[in-house]
Amino acid sequence: MSTNIYTKEELGYFRLAKGVINHSTAALRKVFKQEWNYLYPLTPWRNDGTSGSQMLAKEQPSSRLYDPKFAKDYQAIKDHLRHGDMERWDVTTLVFALLYSYALSGIRNDSRHWRRVKNAIHEIKGIRNTVLSHACKASIAHSTFMRIFGILERAVEDLLTTSDPLVGKLKALRTETEFVTDDLVKYKKLLQEDHNSLLLLDKHLERLECKMNISIPKSEARNKHARSSAATSKNSEIISNFCRRVDRLERELPSPVDSVPGPFRPTIFHRARYIRLMNKSSFMASNFRWEELGNFLQGFNDSVDMQICAGIQSALALSHRSRKDECFEVLNRLIPKALLAKQYG
Repeated sequence: MSTNIYTKEELGYFRLAKGVINHSTAALRKVFKQEWNYLYPLTPWRNDGTSGSQMLAKEQPSSRLYDPKFAKDYQAIKDHLRHGDMERWDVTTLVFALLYSYALSGIRNDSRHWRRVKNAIHEIKGIRNTVLSHACKASIAHSTFMRIFGILERAVEDLLTTSDPLVGKLKALRTETEFVTDDLVKYKKLLQEDHNSLLLLDKHLERLECKMNISIPKSEARNKHARSSAATSKNSEIISNFCRRVDRLERELPSPVDSVPGPFRPTIFHRARYIRLMNKSSFMASNFRWEELGNFLQGFNDSVDMQICAGIQSALALSHRSRKDECFEVLNRLIPKALLAKQYG
């Protein structure tokens, strides 16, 4: 996974480039098709080679498409026009078709409509040159981004209408605050799933507190009420609150909860250290805090009995993560310790 972090200036550049390449070209395509169909109602534009050939047939010998001095520079435009598929036309091809082709010379007059369209085309062409052709780096200051994007929006509005969906898409693009990717969507989904799991755990913990007649401090009750509508960014706060509540539960437990009658319980079951090991390791495992759990279990090496109990908890954690081979390895390493405990215990 890439460790590169994109700056706001870089994301602004990407959004502006998308506005030029995706949205402004779509607006130019709409205008071209409207003007063509207005001039040639009997042969409307069909986005195929037939329409392309018809357009090229109207070019004069003086056209730069056929002038030997410019033939090489204009070859790409000529190829685009010949195929007739507007979806493959870039800004350069669309600007030529609208402003310089002989086929559309009939729309170029002194009407208010054409002056507005012509000015909008030149604005888009200028932005294309600034953003894509002559940019020295793939980033743009926020103030410059807002200024240029405003020009782009007005140009597209002049080409179309303010109610056109493309204008709405441009406005939405200008105000975007996130660079949404598939990975980001998956990450947010995982965060939300974790958040839902924490809320479910909160209910279980609350039932346990009620059974043990433990009252919740008012400050925590207020925080709990606020969590009901909290975003996934509050997960760490919820977990911290859980830790405090679990610690309080540990203090309230005089002995481990166990179904074995008192006289038959092994002595270790009565030790506070064992109780802490079992309660805290179970809590960490249920919250998927594997690294913290591993560090916690390493602290129980003061006796063979505690090493065995910690090892069993470690094996359980590996099993929960479907790491069966490692789980069996841990259990196999515990066998000599168990034999030693049986022999001398």
